[in-house]
Amino acid sequence: MVRDIGLLTLLSILVLWPDYTFGEHLVFGFPGVGHCEWSGVFPRREVTPSEKIDPFEGAAQHNKDLLLSMRPGKDDYVILEKSMEDAVKGFATQPMSHEELVGHLRGEVSALSGGLS
Repeated sequence: MVRDIGLLTLLSILVLWPDYTFGEHLVFGFPGVGHCEWSGVFPRREVTPSEKIDPFEGAAQHNKDLLLSMRPGKDDYVILEKSMEDAVKGFATQPMSHEELVGHLRGEVSALSGGLS
């Protein structure tokens, strides 16, 4: 069954739903992190500027620390072994090195990775 989000927006207007951003959020996504503006649905709560925080503050350093703390999982050797078997059979390309993966994500083509793009 297919549902049209445009009809949901129209329905919200017809029933006088107080959150006038409902339709926009259906299309572009609802805010999941940080401060959400008052929608008119729930009681108003004033948030002082000192309570409003940037959810991305310190995120870059946190991501670096997280990457540095990551270690191989207990079953990684099984995944690597099966990946190598698939590559030998021609079902998949050889696993990428970290450098190849970073290059691939940047859009660089590598002969070693089979020229994946």
